[in-house]
Amino acid sequence: MAPFIRYVGVHKAFGANAVLRGVDLDVEEGETVVVLGGSGSGKSVLLRHTIGLHRPDRGEVWVDGAEITGLDEDDLIETRKKVGMLFQAGALFDSMTVEDNVAFALREHTGWDEERVRERVEEVLGLVDLEPEVGALMPSDLSGGMRKRVALARAVALAPRALLYDEPTTGLDPITANTINALIRSAQSRLGVTSIVVTHDIHSAFTVGDRIAFLHDGRIRFHGTVAEAREGREPLLRDFLQGGGYA
Repeated sequence: MAPFIRYVGVHKAFGANAVLRGVDLDVEEGETVVVLGGSGSGKSVLLRHTIGLHRPDRGEVWVDGAEITGLDEDDLIETRKKVGMLFQAGALFDSMTVEDNVAFALREHTGWDEERVRERVEEVLGLVDLEPEVGALMPSDLSGGMRKRVALARAVALAPRALLYDEPTTGLDPITANTINALIRSAQSRLGVTSIVVTHDIHSAFTVGDRIAFLHDGRIRFHGTVAEAREGREPLLRDFLQGGGYA
């Protein structure tokens, strides 16, 4: 069976700044791969290639057996229905209630009536341990942890087959970060989704990941299980882990 997500020789530069220098990475269906690396290593740039927010200068990106790099915005809609994304800052619409945020994609991409939309909103809020009453709140009423939960609920509303997480625990206190880590694991087990989590948080990486891919200087320098990553046989990864992960 082909990987659900595959990056083949992906290069990306912004002006003279080469960010990705030939990334090869396979993500199998149903697993969680953590892309670990320091700030500015290209983790988020790689993630955004998965739904066409960035296009590679060279290389290929495959999602569910389809090569997507040449698709236009209309053709990318089907890919984006399959792949939900939790952006680093949550990216909620500040002028919309929580309910309207979560319902946004349902209203855009389904022909459901409002009763069915509301039922689905309540369902996915429940998946992230939020009560239906939260739907009436505005994003400005939410704590950082609640914003992340609402963003996750919005990401899963269309029942995607894959979820992308961009630094999901950044800016959260340790207790709230642990809650988000638990939700990521729960989403994988309850929904059976394929997940990619990009982070520089070592604790988060080892908590949520099935496999670790270490991105350094635009290339994957290590790819293996969590146990193999802990062994630290790759010198660059070992230095990163010993340095606390924020280099």
